Amino acid sequence: MNNKETLFDKAQQNFQVAKTLFHSLRVEDEAFLNYVGYHLQQSLELSIK
Repeated sequence: MNNKETLFDKAQQNFQVAKTLFHSLRVEDEAFLNYVGYHLQQSLELSIK
């Protein structure tokens, strides 16, 4: 994280990663869905901080 990057910026980045993964989700691929969930969780936690 550079000096000007905030936790909210990181939250937005995690949300974008989750969206990208979700849109490239293979049908019934639980591993991809776990990655989506992980990045959504990180996004929410960083937003709260």
